[in-house]
Amino acid sequence: MTRPLSAADPVGAKEIAALLGVEEQTVQQWKHRKLLPAPRWPEVGGRPAWTWEQIRAWAVETGRAPAERMLGQWAREARGTVPTDASIER
Repeated sequence: MTRPLSAADPVGAKEIAALLGVEEQTVQQWKHRKLLPAPRWPEVGGRPAWTWEQIRAWAVETGRAPAERMLGQWAREARGTVPTDASIER
């Protein structure tokens, strides 16, 4: 099953972890160490949220984007859909 994901869509730690192919704890560590960009929304349901574009740009800039996987991810995004975290290839 897939769902649309635009550059402006909010993503939290769980989604970031799934999209970048890392554990959610890794994302929490990046946040704690202030390695992530400032969240677009300081609190969404009590937690910070970023736009997918913020995270995508940051991941590429910092070398954290899993290249082959992310290129495929972005190609699917360009077609208007991305896999849900349950179906993301690892």
